[in-house]
Amino acid sequence: MPQATRFVSPPSPEAQPFWEGCKRHELLVPRCLGCGAFRFFPRPMCPRCLVTQLEWVKASGKGSLYSYVISHSPSPGSDEPPTVIAVVELEEGMRLMALLRGVTADLGVLTIGMALEVVFEDADSEVTLLAFRPASAR
Repeated sequence: MPQATRFVSPPSPEAQPFWEGCKRHELLVPRCLGCGAFRFFPRPMCPRCLVTQLEWVKASGKGSLYSYVISHSPSPGSDEPPTVIAVVELEEGMRLMALLRGVTADLGVLTIGMALEVVFEDADSEVTLLAFRPASAR
């Protein structure tokens, strides 16, 4: 069976700075210039105060496991182990979804609130993906 290819859609204009940051292995997040709230996913207007101006700031890359799901459906033709898809609550207060690396898909290992840190995976010469792993001692 042929090897499955990974599909990555082109970023929206609002998300372009996020993906450029990932390429440099930096987690950039948008912050509203009106009320100071971080907002993720990137969107044209702040959901709190409706201001359209924002700035991109480098996030700590540290957070905790808020929720997760274990996907047991590998790509066609692949023998990959189950994948953990996590909702991570960043220290900055927002949540985002990413793959969780460095853990087995074992319910005894995954605990809500466990400390996580960002890692970057260069998928190819054009795309760098965001993931998280259990944090080293803080």
